[in-house]
Amino acid sequence: MIRYTSDYGVVWAVLNLFGVNMIVWLAALAGLQLLAEEDQSGEPIRRLDRAMVAAAVLASFVPTSTASAAALTALSLYVLVSTTNGSAQRRGAAIALSITAAILWGRVILAMFSGTFLRLDSILVGMFGLKTNDNEVFFAGNGGALGPTFGVAPGCSSLHSISMALIFSTVVHGWFGIKPSRKSIAVAVLAALVVTLINVARLAAIGFFPHRFDDIHGGWIASVIAWATIAVVIAIISIGMKREITCKG
Repeated sequence: MIRYTSDYGVVWAVLNLFGVNMIVWLAALAGLQLLAEEDQSGEPIRRLDRAMVAAAVLASFVPTSTASAAALTALSLYVLVSTTNGSAQRRGAAIALSITAAILWGRVILAMFSGTFLRLDSILVGMFGLKTNDNEVFFAGNGGALGPTFGVAPGCSSLHSISMALIFSTVVHGWFGIKPSRKSIAVAVLAALVVTLINVARLAAIGFFPHRFDDIHGGWIASVIAWATIAVVIAIISIGMKREITCKG
């Protein structure tokens, strides 16, 4: 948050939630709220519990987000296997674990299979009529000063949008205590497919409008698309699971 504010200024940082996706903020708040609920199991705090917490706290002081994310992963998994099925603590841990998919494991998977994911994105961009080669996309008008092509980089992968659908689906399941079903999984998959299409359309827009590259890639148009993606994820999953949410609510 400090680095993002320093790079972009206070106003832009606030408008973009300090560079953290709103769904991640919601997941963090929901997970913390569930984890803070009173434990109804009556089980005493064990020595291993204290050791896990101490290790996680120490890891959080390491000046790299990877250590914190890894500690959160380990602690979430520990809570998942050591708490009562269906308890608020277990549901909160599931949400916390889903956050690590966005801040760590999604990036690891992307790093390991970036070629495959980026080629898939460029292939989908080709459906809009643009020529592609591997992860390179040809500008419709040769790009002018930008050159004839632009590369689909890891930061532009649709995997980031897909992780938002996964996280929000987990938040809804956890917050309302809904058990995963074929329907809820199908709804999450639908949300992932739609946001993938949105991201691919953004990449295609860069190819068709090279003169607006900065705006579409990282400027105000990119921000509008990012907020639209969030709205679509929330709408699809909320509407698709309306019946389950209403019953649990």
